[in-house]
Amino acid sequence: MNNMEKEKLFYRYRSMDALLDGYNELEDEYIYFTPAKDLNDPLEGYLDIDFKGDKIIWINFFKNYIFSLFIFRNIVYLTGNSKELNENDIHVDFDSAQKEFLSIKGQSYQMACDEILSNRCVDYLIDYFSTRELPISKNELYSYLLGVHFYILDVFTKIDVEKGMEIKEKDALYKRLNFYPKEQSKFIKMLEFIRNKGNKGFETLNILLQYSNKNLESILYARNLKSSNNNVADKNYNLLIGYPKIYINKLYEIMYPRPYIACFSENYKNLSMWGYYSDSSKGACMIFKPIQKNEHYYLPLEKVTSWGGDGTNFHETKSFVDMEIKPVIYSPKKPATSFFRSLGRLTFPALQKHWYTLDNKISKTVEDIFDEAGKNKWRSEYWKHIEINTNTKQQDWAHEQEHRISLIPIFDDEYDTIPKRKLKYKFNNLEGLIFGINTTEANKLKTIKILFSKCKKYNKKDFKLYQAIYDNQKGEINIIPINILNYIKEV
Repeated sequence: MNNMEKEKLFYRYRSMDALLDGYNELEDEYIYFTPAKDLNDPLEGYLDIDFKGDKIIWINFFKNYIFSLFIFRNIVYLTGNSKELNENDIHVDFDSAQKEFLSIKGQSYQMACDEILSNRCVDYLIDYFSTRELPISKNELYSYLLGVHFYILDVFTKIDVEKGMEIKEKDALYKRLNFYPKEQSKFIKMLEFIRNKGNKGFETLNILLQYSNKNLESILYARNLKSSNNNVADKNYNLLIGYPKIYINKLYEIMYPRPYIACFSENYKNLSMWGYYSDSSKGACMIFKPIQKNEHYYLPLEKVTSWGGDGTNFHETKSFVDMEIKPVIYSPKKPATSFFRSLGRLTFPALQKHWYTLDNKISKTVEDIFDEAGKNKWRSEYWKHIEINTNTKQQDWAHEQEHRISLIPIFDDEYDTIPKRKLKYKFNNLEGLIFGINTTEANKLKTIKILFSKCKKYNKKDFKLYQAIYDNQKGEINIIPINILNYIKEV
């Protein structure tokens, strides 16, 4: 057993492009934190969101969905075919003052809201959601929203007509509006049948909804093939008809901040990791020696620790902070995330006004967070949950033996640019480096020159340099030490 296997060390696989001329990570002594969504695991940053709440919560959910759709639909109509929109123009957060103004009696949004919420099918859904024992999944909710989505759009158009707007195909509009009650009655009967079956009914419902999802998506896809011969109009229209799925996916924006991650491993011998993370073993593996505190491990990294200014000049102060290297939890599934109790990116006044209360009554789903002690407990659970979710991966990835340091921003602009996500480490915590099996001699020489300069600068005399080889007897990666001083004499 070599010394590396006796010590607690963490390994960071890198390409030579990252370490050297491409990004200069070695010369500049920094670790780059990657947005979770850009990592190779397709479920990185994924939240297994479910929805469970009382009637107050669900009425507010539908009000907010209607408002968001109302605003986006107006943008589509106002821009006409002149401007191509995208998903960034769809907002799940909103201007409270604008919503309050549009909620005044006689405003189109207020009229639409009153009509839609009094619709028999929408009212049934709200009652069904608020009394159901099991939470509702994202896929289920998408199906329900899709089921009433086109009705909501037609209500908007109907109100435009009532306010004097001239539209084409007015007869077709009223024909659809007369058709909805019959179709919605069938939908309600199906829900009543399944609802009476208890939990088995919910399992059946999941299958039915997944089937109907595929059918509906096929219908929408076929409908999209009927081009208007205007590329901008077609793309904007597609956003409008695909709104339910986009809206549900964007709900993350009002829940948690997006994390940024630096990955490490306990294992330097994994061939697949050398292949994937170290450019087909043409890169290197950095060896970090952490600081141990009790049973936890930390790496000192330089980050912004305070901000200041006098109103004219703004400055920030950086200092080294011991950042915990946490083990990844490998699990069959991600932890469940309750949507209505995870709206941490909204201010509490906004939560109170637009989500948690109705007619001065507080939702029982969240009434425990309305006093100071409850808020403090909720905040603690909120941050703990995002940390657990960020550090949980499917069991398929267990071979990586991953550990990670995560940056979870409190402010939107805290880590919003690449320079802000480059955190310097202390060179003395870089214990050594392993060259890959296929690392070129030219890149080895460049690396050794940098390391020699760093060791001299920091008076580090015990830097460990290794060459990875394939041990054909054991069938695994092994390493042999390189005497850096002997190499330096030849440079």
